[in-house]
Amino acid sequence: MSKLGIFGGSFNPPHMGHLVICEIAREYLSLERVLFVPSKNPPHKNPTELAPAEIRLIMTKRAIEGNRYFQLSTVEFEEGQEPYTVNTLERIKQDFPGSELYLIIGGDSLTEIESWHNWKRLWELAHITVARRTGDKYPENLPGEVIFIPTPYIGISSTEIRERIKAGKSIRYLVPNGVIEIIERYKLYR
Repeated sequence: MSKLGIFGGSFNPPHMGHLVICEIAREYLSLERVLFVPSKNPPHKNPTELAPAEIRLIMTKRAIEGNRYFQLSTVEFEEGQEPYTVNTLERIKQDFPGSELYLIIGGDSLTEIESWHNWKRLWELAHITVARRTGDKYPENLPGEVIFIPTPYIGISSTEIRERIKAGKSIRYLVPNGVIEIIERYKLYR
């Protein structure tokens, strides 16, 4: 049975923290690959703060270039696909029958998981795998086990990166060079 990591998000923009977490999760869990799943219309995000979906898709593709274990998934861009993690996992299960899924999320996502659509079903579809963050408080009585992966604390956030761009500050070494090129080409987050 193949082991497949799933890492979704708005990727607004994708950054080095995302890549580090997924690489450590891949190695720690012996995953055959990690699917990066950009959300076309993330339900928990303000759409006015998002770069266009197709550009976020391109940035994510550029961010994972060069890692043969990372793969881009466009499942949330398909016609009729609702932007909920539970639906995405159900679809990926269909596309990769027999695969064991590991949903990789940040500790901040686990703190708010009870607000996600049909959140308890996530444990039926995948192993919930969390990159723990200092100070996060997690819900009690979750419907299943949580695997905590030993990631270093990485204090990089997409919000901080967007703020640095607005302020005219460097984002070098916070995002991959290919992502910087896309941000500059489309004059994003100014």
